[in-house]
Amino acid sequence: MVGSRLQGNKDLGLDVNGHRQFLAIQGDAPACRDRARRLLADCAPVWVSALPGHLGMGQVRDLLGQEVRSLVFDAHGGFNPDAFAAACGLVVGGGVLVLLIPPLEVWQNQHDPEARRLAVFGYQLEQQSNRFICRLANQLVEADVLTTAENGETYAIECIPWSTAATDEQAQAVAAVERVATGHRRRPLVLTADRGRGKSSAFGIAAANLLQQGRKRVLVTAPRLDAAQALFRHAMKLLPLAHQEKGVISWEDQQIRFVAPDALIIEQPEADLLLVDEAAGIPLPLLQVLVKRYSRIAFATTIHGYEGTGRGFVLRFNQMLDQVAPRWRRMHLEQPIRWSERDPLEAFSFNALLLDAEPADSRLLASIDTRQLVLQRLSRDQLLQDEVLLRQLFGLLVGAHYRTTPFDLRHLLDGPNVSVWLARHQGNVAAAILAADEGGFDEEISKAIWLGQRRPHGHLVPEALAAQSGIEQAPRLNYLRIIRIAVHPALQGRGVGSTMLEQLLKAKEIRQLDAVGVSYGASSRLLPFWRRAGFTPVRVGLVRDARSGTHALLMLRGISRRGRALEAEARSGFYDRLPVQLSEPLRDLEPDLAVGLLCGHESGTLADLDELRAFAGGARHYGDSLLSLRRLVLRLAASDFDGLPEGDAGLLVAKILQGRSWNYVAALFQMDGRKQVQQRLREIVRTCLE
Repeated sequence: MVGSRLQGNKDLGLDVNGHRQFLAIQGDAPACRDRARRLLADCAPVWVSALPGHLGMGQVRDLLGQEVRSLVFDAHGGFNPDAFAAACGLVVGGGVLVLLIPPLEVWQNQHDPEARRLAVFGYQLEQQSNRFICRLANQLVEADVLTTAENGETYAIECIPWSTAATDEQAQAVAAVERVATGHRRRPLVLTADRGRGKSSAFGIAAANLLQQGRKRVLVTAPRLDAAQALFRHAMKLLPLAHQEKGVISWEDQQIRFVAPDALIIEQPEADLLLVDEAAGIPLPLLQVLVKRYSRIAFATTIHGYEGTGRGFVLRFNQMLDQVAPRWRRMHLEQPIRWSERDPLEAFSFNALLLDAEPADSRLLASIDTRQLVLQRLSRDQLLQDEVLLRQLFGLLVGAHYRTTPFDLRHLLDGPNVSVWLARHQGNVAAAILAADEGGFDEEISKAIWLGQRRPHGHLVPEALAAQSGIEQAPRLNYLRIIRIAVHPALQGRGVGSTMLEQLLKAKEIRQLDAVGVSYGASSRLLPFWRRAGFTPVRVGLVRDARSGTHALLMLRGISRRGRALEAEARSGFYDRLPVQLSEPLRDLEPDLAVGLLCGHESGTLADLDELRAFAGGARHYGDSLLSLRRLVLRLAASDFDGLPEGDAGLLVAKILQGRSWNYVAALFQMDGRKQVQQRLREIVRTCLE
């Protein structure tokens, strides 16, 4: 594969058995680029770099689903871990990826341009560590793939064709997908694998087969149309006479059609089968709606891949399916299709970016006495020195979050205001808390933030409290923002998270701050946890996050006298705004979550009891009673809807505060229509007045 056409391949560790070749060239930028051009002169490589005319770091995703024979990743303008992970998945078996880097001793001691994404206002560049690059350099040395641009020797690299014939395992996957369309209803299939195992191609083959068997319409959805390109490409191979347009394959009077996830929810088109590719990239609430709407549905998602690991997503997704579609089935693909097993490039990317990091073995922790766990702050230099510790920690963080990307590893190691707190048992990570220091601005900057003139990067809590909640002095206080809490799966449900949070709040370093905050995707499942820990809701995002499908919820707990006063002010403003926001920008908020947020609302306005009695008895119309009904709901919220069934509280909030349509409320609470909803409202009011 290499060498004055083929000589020298052993020196560089290259072979032609379907492995992808990986070579790192160190040196100054012009020399590295010149050598890469000579090496790949006959391969027409794709160049990824910050240079004009090349594929930019943020554009690598545009090629996802395509096959690349040779690729040059030029890191002289900065090493983007997410882009590198994506690039590794583009190169097929027999191909080559060449990484261009500065000399190692220079690279490890200079500030990589991509580190700008970690910048936090108030921290100098010199305060930012370079642990991620140091570790990456060590990984390159251990992988034995380094060569130097100035060695004067030229190797010519050829790209060897690699067969991507389907394996027996993939044939079983195709058959499993087809059974979803032809077998019993309400038995979703979840197909998981690492990258390059043929999930998308199995979907494409099955879709084409189903059309040939007489099925009329197969719908496909994914986070983006380009994420489904491999699916459509493999379907077309089996339907050579079909006509293909953007996102549509037409064959005779049948179709394979791409429909965006949100369009599926709104339009609800009929289908013989719905295929959801790269499901981890679609918000979980949307997936839940699709499972309920489509009785024949199959999902494919990557466990370790370019968008980080999907393992955290799979854990939550599986829990949802257990509740909504308990007969669901799963299948995991192990054998690579696009490259051979034990591929050196895959091995390097997994090790360097910890794509396959796992928490400690459950057997080492399952039987421990959790009361003996003690939370302690960890020096992040220890993570660089202890690879086992780093892998356990990152593996734990991966499973605890909706989606973790390779850049999160860089943030863990180098974020200038990040602190890591661990609870360990015999050296094994049992629980972890990631946090960030924020705030502490002077009067001038605080006012500029309040006026919306400054948005200092990396200070989420004080900026939100000042610019969005209108508290001018908020940026002057000092905060700790909890980024993530993770508890080992073997210890979950045993109060470890609450105990670790309590220990954190009692730590000497934390007691010297003004307040502790947390921002997370709001859910009725997580809200009670933070309330029990003494945190108060102070702001809910008005727009759903595109990645998680949830509204961001900011909660606060005051520590110092100033912090407690700030918490009280922020809480008061939040409850003043929330009822109004629920009627418009937060109208689509889940009713059970809205109920949870409203609990504790202080309402000093008494409802008109005569008007409520008239409504309850059927003598007054709903519209004429709305003001008193709203006041009643807020009074009930002040007592945490005490004694009211959860469904009844949700019904009151959905209709009276959020103004949802009668038909929507009827469908949501499984009633026949407007008449039955009105009757239930009257009954609830009557009960509340007794």
